[in-house]
Amino acid sequence: MGINLIESIRGEQIFEYKFPDFFNENREIGHSADDFEVLQVLGSGAFGNVLKVKSKKNLEIYAMKKVDKNLLGEGEERFYRNEQIILSKLKSPLVCRCYTTFEDENYLYFVMEFMNNGDLISYFLANKSSISEEKLWEIFFKCISGLLYVHNQGIIHLDIKPHNLFLDDNFNIKVGDFNVSAAKDKESAKNFTDDNEMINQLIDKKPGVGTPGYMAPEVENGINYDQKADVYSMGISFFLLAYGDNPYGKEG
Repeated sequence: MGINLIESIRGEQIFEYKFPDFFNENREIGHSADDFEVLQVLGSGAFGNVLKVKSKKNLEIYAMKKVDKNLLGEGEERFYRNEQIILSKLKSPLVCRCYTTFEDENYLYFVMEFMNNGDLISYFLANKSSISEEKLWEIFFKCISGLLYVHNQGIIHLDIKPHNLFLDDNFNIKVGDFNVSAAKDKESAKNFTDDNEMINQLIDKKPGVGTPGYMAPEVENGINYDQKADVYSMGISFFLLAYGDNPYGKEG
């Protein structure tokens, strides 16, 4: 059985989310790399790859982020450990679901919901000539709904951009990639862990994290920042989608 969420303004329905079977927890997925068949490399980064995989346990498709621990410095590893903690608690159809994480001697693995229609920037580049202003507003409201959920959990995303907003089979848009995210304060961090060392790590807001072209000035300058930084980044994202360029001429 699926669920639907309705977004409205002044009582008028704008759009409807459709999330079939999102909360079905009765699926054995796998607990090691051997439990998955690699089907395709979806992307590569400085510290590893994102793979399209099939679980040998339930034969379903997932995205697997595979991070090479040997390439991580202390700072980078901290970010990935934070992401593990944050994703373990964020369970909403408005966020790319992380079903499980595990590790071996060399790699960290994140088994994620597979977003069949890719990221928002790729969708726009492929369809920009046919996207109306009305459709753009619908997409904007969906993205804001996801960000609001994240903020209500006490998290600052810190890397909001069209590349980290993803579309599923039903073109629902979900927030993803929490690699540099942080808890807004100590009380919020306690909702994710009771380990004092990890609490301090979650609230340690480093300057200059995220993507320069979308980064709020207070983050870039290392001034004490909060969730408003994400709102700034979302604004930059949708200016770019609407007009095809960064409002300040910066590159992402």
